[in-house]
Amino acid sequence: VVAQLPVGTLGQILRPAYDKFPCEKRAYLMPDKARSAALRAQLDLAPGVKLIGMSWVSKNIAFGRHKSTTLAEWAEIMATPGVRFVDLQYGDTSEEREAFRAQFGDRLAHIDGLDLREDIEGMFALTAACDQVITVSNTTAHVAGALGIPTWVMVPLGGGKLWYWGVEKNWTPWYPTIEIIRQVKHGEWDSTLRVVTDRLKHQLAART
Repeated sequence: VVAQLPVGTLGQILRPAYDKFPCEKRAYLMPDKARSAALRAQLDLAPGVKLIGMSWVSKNIAFGRHKSTTLAEWAEIMATPGVRFVDLQYGDTSEEREAFRAQFGDRLAHIDGLDLREDIEGMFALTAACDQVITVSNTTAHVAGALGIPTWVMVPLGGGKLWYWGVEKNWTPWYPTIEIIRQVKHGEWDSTLRVVTDRLKHQLAART
């Protein structure tokens, strides 16, 4: 007898309830630690500066537009003192980054020569080099969650709100280190990013 089962279906069989998730399991992937350390060193962070990886676009053809922001919408949060943001957005974003730099200055670090779409091990290493990740609901969110990196994921209210983010909770059993921040107004991200900005400032203030 030959049987076939999509790998995505295994969840409902192996994890049918919250108590079936191992609480001690915080990471599923292991990055290249030496490469991760080298990438962080390449960013030449000042002492005490927090490194936050960010990703602002979903490339999903069907409903990625509902989950995506523009880089310009992140201008306020990237002006937060004591933080250095690094680009974790896969795909070619050179034109958008250049337009952002011309308008707002050099607020986003980018690792030249690292293809975050084709070099998946490199993506793992750079993500693991971050102290925290803030992202829309896309591949970056899953990579950060699987690596066990503290992550805030902005989830849309309407189209593109996928089942694994749940309906109301600010957490998901699939990734214990992810905190869900739900869109404040349907189809609009500015107000949600203001919430993220305020939360980040509060988090930084609590460290001092």
